[in-house]
Amino acid sequence: MSRSVVEEFLACVERGDMASCDVWSAEAVLDATVPNWRFRKRGPGAIRAEYAAWFADPGHFEELSRLTVPSGEVVRYQLTWVDNGVPHAAHHMHLLVVEDGLITSDTVLCGGRWPASLLAEMQAAQDADDARDGRDFDIGDDREDGDHGDHGGAPQDRGATPDAPRSALRTGADVRA
Repeated sequence: MSRSVVEEFLACVERGDMASCDVWSAEAVLDATVPNWRFRKRGPGAIRAEYAAWFADPGHFEELSRLTVPSGEVVRYQLTWVDNGVPHAAHHMHLLVVEDGLITSDTVLCGGRWPASLLAEMQAAQDADDARDGRDFDIGDDREDGDHGDHGGAPQDRGATPDAPRSALRTGADVRA
């Protein structure tokens, strides 16, 4: 049995090998929302080049959930990898529209590129919120019930500089993040 186009896309992401990723239709559109920015890329070459910058290193899905929808799949994951000796993670959600065995549309929501230091800061803030709320929730927790409580929002809500989340993102030359 051959892999689905979504399985192939995810395998390329995990391998850090977008150069060989041939999953998009000729008219495919990437609609990406990243911290403090939104942009579109059209066509397989432009999408492949963008994602080559995002997924330059082999990684591992710490979390992966897939939901089949009539037009394709919704995929949510937390990807971890090491870049220049520093562990990183990213949290993405894709709405992938598939027609005739190829991805025609990828609407992706990206929380950013987080180095280990920022992951530790987010976990510490989460732990403080949990202690106040009497709850236990780890960043990356994948609870089935969806009850993650109110955890205070983004790091900038805790007094971090507005540039902190943007500096954690690698999205290529066209993104002004």
